[in-house]
Amino acid sequence: MAYKIIWTENAREDLKSIVEYLQSEWSFTIAENFLIECESKIDLISHFPEIGIASERNIFIRRILITKHNALYYQLNKNEITLLDFFDTRQNPEKDIFK
Repeated sequence: MAYKIIWTENAREDLKSIVEYLQSEWSFTIAENFLIECESKIDLISHFPEIGIASERNIFIRRILITKHNALYYQLNKNEITLLDFFDTRQNPEKDIFK
């Protein structure tokens, strides 16, 4: 049984910003490939929610890499997964509020 996926407004805005950046700085194809990889990872966590690495601060918050430069934080609830935030892994790790 797949968990229901809930998007926060923050996660939606982060994804939109990433895709816009990839389209403007790289190409439509790169942006499209990122979206495909994102969908694939979200589908994976919907079936195997504990696959992500648990946060040190909250065991119900997990992280999964979308690409080597982008991670997705999500929260496990009873029958749903809430997508919280995308994080650029090239940033200072101290900016990572979920780690």
